[in-house]
Amino acid sequence: MTKPNLFIIGSAKCGTTTLYSYLQKSKEIFFSIQKEPHYFLREVHDLKYQGPDDDFFFEKYPKTLTEYEKLFSDAKGYAWVGEASTMYMYYSQVAQKLFDYNPEAKIIGIVRNPIQRAYSHYLHHVREQTVSAPSFYDALKEELGGKRDSWAPQRKFIDMSMYGRQLQAYFDLFPRDQILILKFEDLMKNPNEFLGKVSEFLGVENVFQDIKVDKHNASGVPKFGMLHTVYIKSLRFMRRTFPFLTHSPLSKIRKKFDNYYRNLFLSKPKMDQKSADLLKPVFRKDIMQLEKLTGLDLKDWY
Repeated sequence: MTKPNLFIIGSAKCGTTTLYSYLQKSKEIFFSIQKEPHYFLREVHDLKYQGPDDDFFFEKYPKTLTEYEKLFSDAKGYAWVGEASTMYMYYSQVAQKLFDYNPEAKIIGIVRNPIQRAYSHYLHHVREQTVSAPSFYDALKEELGGKRDSWAPQRKFIDMSMYGRQLQAYFDLFPRDQILILKFEDLMKNPNEFLGKVSEFLGVENVFQDIKVDKHNASGVPKFGMLHTVYIKSLRFMRRTFPFLTHSPLSKIRKKFDNYYRNLFLSKPKMDQKSADLLKPVFRKDIMQLEKLTGLDLKDWY
């Protein structure tokens, strides 16, 4: 059985789906059709989170090592065998689990201006109809006030953006030359250079030329409320009733439709200044920690 040796660990809403999609074009890299198996979160599968739809979050992931490694059964002859579970960055205990599983694995993480990531994350839940707060600012106040403490991390817009704290465990365990942390902003600005760095890190041929970044998993506010409710309820019904379809070859057709629908029928309003002002001091210390860990220039985030 081929062991995965490449993990894209997150963060959510930072371009991991885009990177996952492009790396699949390489003949030297194999990815599981299930982008986010989240197998190494199995110890938290049974935690009783109390946020909207939290009970469903862990239902769709493999629970045993046999189930997990079956995802890679076709990965013969590839230099790199990977997956891209975006919650791996958040849980510090996952770093130890990945190291124990394959200490020679390479780790790729993408980080994004934490304020912008938090807002995109909020819009993701607006899209999914799993946010009850009337505005982004109200959702932030809820989190800072402790209301979301019992909710799963994927419902926490601020906490999920604390990359410095999250990545510390990875840098404590893995050799520095096995970790690559990149900025989402660089992916958007110069995807060819971004993917060139990834190719160099993995030692594979750089086949990524003249890349135009396509939007994947776009977030936003629905333009037509009733139509969107029907769309979301249909998706949930399909995921729960026919879970095997989520990661079958047919899922590629559905994902193309999802991208088309989201890019056409979702709008992304500008973040209000009050929310940005609230978040700046919240993230300052963690940004400094991230700079120290990674050597990235993050002055444009302060």
